[in-house]
Amino acid sequence: RFSFAGVAAIAVVAVLAFMLGRQGTQPGMELPIDSRIPQTASLEQLDTQRLLTSSVSGHLEQINIVLTEFANSDESRSNEAERATDMLVANRLYRQAAAARGDHTLATFLGGLEPLLIEMAYEAHQDSPATRNRMQQEIRDSLLFRVRAVSQRLQNSTIST
Repeated sequence: RFSFAGVAAIAVVAVLAFMLGRQGTQPGMELPIDSRIPQTASLEQLDTQRLLTSSVSGHLEQINIVLTEFANSDESRSNEAERATDMLVANRLYRQAAAARGDHTLATFLGGLEPLLIEMAYEAHQDSPATRNRMQQEIRDSLLFRVRAVSQRLQNSTIST
C-alpha cells in the first residue's frame, strides 16, 4: 500500500534514528576498527542534524507537491488518500526525529501539518464537496506558503553548513 517515496522516507528516518541512538552511547565506548577496511567516516563525524535537515527538506518538497495537486484539482484521484497516508507516516517519523534532536520549532511545525494530512488521508476520498473545498481553501490561504517557507529555510541552512 505504501508508495516508493513513503518507503524511502521511512528508511531514511530509520537510518537517522539508528545513528541518533548510536551517538547516545557512553562517551568512552569505542567501536572496534578493522585495520584492513579503510574508514571513510566514523559515526561521530556524521552530522545527524544536517542529515535530518536535508531529509525533512525533501519531505516538505513532496508535501508541497501533494498539497499543490490537491488544492488545484476538482475531483479526488484514486491515489490521493494513499499518498496522503504515506506523507502522514513520514511526517510523524520526521516530527519524532526532530523532537529527539531538540529542534522543537521544526517538530511543532510538522505536528501542525498532521491534522490536514489525516483529513486528506481519511476524509477527502469520501467525495464531500464542502469538505474538499474547505481543505483546498485552507491549503491555498496559508499552508502552501508556510510549507514553502520552512522548506526554503531548511535548504538554506543545509547549504550554509
